[in-house]
Amino acid sequence: MKSLYALMTSAIILAAVLDYLAPLVTANQGLCSIAETEEDALAELFNAPERWRVILSMDGDKGIEDQNPGGWVESRIVAYVQAPKGMEIKKGHNLAYENTRGTPPFFTRLHWTIRKLRGLTLSATDIDKTGLRYRGWDWLRYDGQAACRTAKASFDLCFAHDDPETDPDGTAPIVLPSPFRIIGSGIDYYTVALSGAAHGRVPRYLAGENDPNGNATGYDITSAGADYYTVALDGAPHGRIPYFLNA
Repeated sequence: MKSLYALMTSAIILAAVLDYLAPLVTANQGLCSIAETEEDALAELFNAPERWRVILSMDGDKGIEDQNPGGWVESRIVAYVQAPKGMEIKKGHNLAYENTRGTPPFFTRLHWTIRKLRGLTLSATDIDKTGLRYRGWDWLRYDGQAACRTAKASFDLCFAHDDPETDPDGTAPIVLPSPFRIIGSGIDYYTVALSGAAHGRVPRYLAGENDPNGNATGYDITSAGADYYTVALDGAPHGRIPYFLNA
């Protein structure tokens, strides 16, 4: 798990992804880097490398405040995986077979990259659903044709931008409502939703002198584990509560 505690920006996220992926790539004699834009990535990719490589880029975002108000966006992260230049015994042979020096096939390296990024967890209050959601891969295309011996694997991530109304200079951490909500109750439990979809159940709070309605004022559910939710009190981590999966 990668923990992020600063104000969430595209730069912080992309740097975290690079720090996470680079050890795998370099340990397997590859190169790993960041391109500022898709145009920059293409410029690098047209210069065929001596070694296989991965170039990471952020390919824009779209607002999703209708799903969860407060500055949420869905951003796309792209991993360009490129085969090294060199002669092939048979055209396409190195896609699925080792070469004569025992170099892994291109598809093996591609799926190393995809599998690694699918396993990344980013932990921060300004990130929703924590993981990168894999959207598939295709050959990089230029003028409609596959180009540069390069696969383009795409991943989506939801996170929160700063709010210009409350943070005009973009330096203050943004405070957003948790994507988790209590949407219903039974005799002894509450039903919890994640971004509007039923997610699980938690034991119902008991009313007390300081909380007569039993609604745990000031507490928020902030994330989920295998069988528990994490809880914050006035924004600070406070503990865990168990949850039932049959929402």
